[in-house]
Amino acid sequence: MTINATGGRPDAREVWHRLLAGNMRFVQGLFMGRNLLDLRKSLTRGQSPMAAVLCCSDSRVPAEIVFDQSLGDLFVVRTAGLVLEPTSIGSLEYAVAHLHVPLLVIKGHEACGAVTAAVEHPELDEGHITAVVRGIVP
Repeated sequence: MTINATGGRPDAREVWHRLLAGNMRFVQGLFMGRNLLDLRKSLTRGQSPMAAVLCCSDSRVPAEIVFDQSLGDLFVVRTAGLVLEPTSIGSLEYAVAHLHVPLLVIKGHEACGAVTAAVEHPELDEGHITAVVRGIVP
């Protein structure tokens, strides 16, 4: 469980500052070391992430790494082009209603292939990829 200096859960502002600090470490290549074996064991008892993050499925921008966070820190929902559908929305609602995350982050990125496809080929008809493009075109 993530706690603040007073021993309680951090508020949204505190969480945002932690994520910004983590992003600065990522940019500088200064990642925090973590004992993942012990962390994994502690997380078998439950999760208490400090934020929910909606981000792109692009393999180059995983939220945990971009914000230098670890197992249990973030509740991440990834969709191509940030296109939402009922299960993604339901997942985010779960994070807020049941995990009580104080912050929801919507994290886009540059050079998104889904957005590029929607801009360059709005009429694309290629299996289920079409649903992603149609979700972005408007």
